[in-house]
Amino acid sequence: MTIQVLDLAREIPQEAICHATDSQDGLALFTFVAYSDDAALAPLIVNLAPGLGGVSVEHTHPAQAFLMPFKDKDKNRVKGAAIGSWKDMEVATNKGACRVG
Repeated sequence: MTIQVLDLAREIPQEAICHATDSQDGLALFTFVAYSDDAALAPLIVNLAPGLGGVSVEHTHPAQAFLMPFKDKDKNRVKGAAIGSWKDMEVATNKGACRVG
């Protein structure tokens, strides 16, 4: 088992953060998309608040648990089509981690 840590404060361009930051609460929300041909992905989000001495760890649930067809063969067909479409966009990938900036 290996992990790859992304410091999103460094990965997301400052211009994008400024553009997405809400003027009311000062928060910026982002969505991340990933897939792997040869591994299971388990995204964990770690929030650190050093000034408060706080740490929170959150996790996501795979979309297929809620949105995909019930039958495995249909689920695999939809996943395969989605991965094929992603590859057709010729998005640059990196085996360690994709860069967003």
